[in-house]
Amino acid sequence: MLGRVRGAVSYANVVSTMALVAAGSGGAYAVATSVPANSVGTTQIVNGAVTGPKIAGGAVTGTQVKDGSLYAGDFAAGQLLTYRGGWASTTTYVARNVVYYGGSSFVARTTSKGVLPTNTSYWSLLAVRGGTGPTGATGATGATGATGTTGPAGPAGPTGPQGPVGPSYGDGVRFSNVTMACSGATYIASLSVTPSKNSRLLANAIGHWGPSAPGQSDFYNVSRYAEITNSSDVVLARTGISQNSATYADRTSKDLGLSGLVLVSGGGAYELTGGTTYTLRLVTVGNSSCTADPKAFDGELSYVLVGTTN
Repeated sequence: MLGRVRGAVSYANVVSTMALVAAGSGGAYAVATSVPANSVGTTQIVNGAVTGPKIAGGAVTGTQVKDGSLYAGDFAAGQLLTYRGGWASTTTYVARNVVYYGGSSFVARTTSKGVLPTNTSYWSLLAVRGGTGPTGATGATGATGATGTTGPAGPAGPTGPQGPVGPSYGDGVRFSNVTMACSGATYIASLSVTPSKNSRLLANAIGHWGPSAPGQSDFYNVSRYAEITNSSDVVLARTGISQNSATYADRTSKDLGLSGLVLVSGGGAYELTGGTTYTLRLVTVGNSSCTADPKAFDGELSYVLVGTTN
């Protein structure tokens, strides 16, 4: 009989029987059990089952919070920092406001207005400005831009100073109706000569002379010269023609023309010194006794510097 009872007893029968006995006797029965590590995951926790009061202080640290798992809506008002841009003296700031000032960022510790972020009673340094980084590599040269339009012409500049006098190589002067002395010298015309370097001078004269009024029958004996003098009026050299005679009966005027290098006594060409000023003049010398002086009519005295000896 015991064998038939043993065969009919199972674990379920035993547990059921013990429960009935406990309930009938008014007693209690406890079964001590343990939960294996990592046996409870997110799938075993019902939403809303874990609340703030059920989490011990310091039980959750930053390393246990997954990136992106928290949103602004998960935080109460005033818990997050609020960026307010560059600090302005006219703006009112409250705690946790962040501003930019002097290259660094600051977070407000309390309400303020017009208080510089450097005041540590109202602000805390959040991030200090970094040092200047190394100079970067030079970039590639850009393409040449298009040529701009031509601007308006600028105003005319001031007149420059007078340039130096250029070298003299020749000159001339005209004369007309110059009265000639019957006896003695008459200076018909003159020129100033300043060669730039040592030079020889070829003198030229053209024109004519004759009696000054009709009816004269006097005899005229006239010599004519082109001569060079220095600043002291000393004759240095000359060229010319002597003893050119005429009477009024000829009814013609006589030539004043001459041409030649001015010569020193003995026939050598005179050399003018460069940078020195001389006078070239046309002279007539009368050797007559007359009742009326003759005249040198229209003519010209000129010269040409013909070369140097150095």
